[in-house]
Amino acid sequence: MLSWLALLKAMQLSFEIIAVNDGSTDTTAEELLAVQQNHEASVKIVEHERNRGYGSALKTGIQASSGDWILLIDSDGQYPPAAMEKILGARREGIDCINGARMEKKDTLLRVWANSLLNFLIRRLFGLRLKDFNSGLKCIRGNLLRSLHIRSQGIIAPSEILIRLHRHGATISEISITHAFRQAGRSSIHVIGTALASFRFLIALRREKGRV
Repeated sequence: MLSWLALLKAMQLSFEIIAVNDGSTDTTAEELLAVQQNHEASVKIVEHERNRGYGSALKTGIQASSGDWILLIDSDGQYPPAAMEKILGARREGIDCINGARMEKKDTLLRVWANSLLNFLIRRLFGLRLKDFNSGLKCIRGNLLRSLHIRSQGIIAPSEILIRLHRHGATISEISITHAFRQAGRSSIHVIGTALASFRFLIALRREKGRV
């Protein structure tokens, strides 16, 4: 987070960082508090008493925001500051969302394959032509993102956001970004179970009518 703060200040942007602590049982709460105390005007902490899932954490952070643009980014070190700088610099008039497509996803082979399958299914089911739907790095107009009805509690939430933006008629741009192996924390995702749950969710989302 300190690297994010340094970058945002160097870019001379008006910003607020919203950190959602999703029921962590390690030292996350203490570390966030220490950062907030040193940069209290820039950091807002939102706590979940228990773990609610990735999608719920995203929704909490989105609803706590107030900015014209919202940058979504994971806190496990997989997106270097240079990727964040690149996506912020891609904001343009007439563009509602910039999606960061990972040039090479750094993960286990099984998870890389699962992500490729997810991308294929979304293209076929929703007709949306992007390279990397479930990337955790996106920059979206604030009022538009806050208006979406995001249902997913889990890891597929970034893909759901893009699908709902597409249904809304939003203009989505995609840029290539670098991706790194996880630097902190441990994923609790079970690939096969998560893949099946994601497939069922996509089918239900495909059957939805008139709701963004």
